[in-house]
Amino acid sequence: MARDIGAWLVGLGLDAYVETFVENQIDLEAARDLTEADLRELAIPMGPRKKLLRAISLLGEAAVAASQDSKAGTPAEQPSAAERRQLTVMSLAQP
Repeated sequence: MARDIGAWLVGLGLDAYVETFVENQIDLEAARDLTEADLRELAIPMGPRKKLLRAISLLGEAAVAASQDSKAGTPAEQPSAAERRQLTVMSLAQP
């Protein structure tokens, strides 16, 4: 699945950095791992850097939510709240 970093940056109002991300081969998947030091190394000023860090944290949250949704499956596949266990009861008879 293609990750469109350009559209993401434009949506954030940071279209001035599209070329920087493309030159450094940073797609949305790689962007989730960027740190403040990485953005500083890319020569991104403080204001845009803070906006990017906030947006990156939301990318991570969206990825976690999508992962949980895909793991949940259909309602029939979801476990019920109650846990069922097989139980064997033994009785000691007194003669």
